[in-house]
Amino acid sequence: MIAAYIFYLDFCRDQNDPASGATLTRVQDYCVKYRLAGPRKVAALLGVIQAAGYCTREVALVDARVKIFVPTAKAIAALNGILSPAIEAVQTLDGTDEYGRFLDRNPKAICAISAFGFQHLYLNGLKIIDGIPSLRQFFEMSGGLKLLFSLYAQRNSENVVVCNASNISKSFGVSRTQMQRVMSLAEGLGYLKLGEPLGRRIELLPPIVALIEAYISVHLAVLAIGARRAITGASAT
Repeated sequence: MIAAYIFYLDFCRDQNDPASGATLTRVQDYCVKYRLAGPRKVAALLGVIQAAGYCTREVALVDARVKIFVPTAKAIAALNGILSPAIEAVQTLDGTDEYGRFLDRNPKAICAISAFGFQHLYLNGLKIIDGIPSLRQFFEMSGGLKLLFSLYAQRNSENVVVCNASNISKSFGVSRTQMQRVMSLAEGLGYLKLGEPLGRRIELLPPIVALIEAYISVHLAVLAIGARRAITGASAT
């Protein structure tokens, strides 16, 4: 979400307004508002992002006192890698290839799609996770929602995942204790059936499959809206 917000601020930046763009203060305020991270952690995260070559910190042309984080070509390539599979899914659902052609024509088109999608998802009042309160408790647990989505992605035709609990906890950077908390909560809510030893064989039950698919459906729909708005905006200019 922090990276998406930086892309959004950069795309919507007004070159004549030194306060626009991804300033440290603006990103910090956003993260505090949505309880993503505290100001110090945000500053540290942005420092890591900059050191890794995903953004530069440039002086605003109008006011040299203002410094703005600007995504680099490396960041745009990473964004393209993340969103392209979703764009392909949207094209399949819509029966069109116009989004792909739009991306081919404009190397920064992915930023427009990301910005408009982000605006609908987080800035215009539509927050998927708030609309699906059953998933919010996992969202608020470290690695919780990602864990459920990972199990969904790895399930077989019988909605069963056979996995190594240690590998899962390592891949999400959470302890086995935290992973067990997530698993136990999901099992208690009737979302999973856990085999022995804990987490070795996991069966996803219909309620969690339905919730995750609802989440994905809304996300893809908003992405499609973002893509259409981006294409319309590019045509207008």
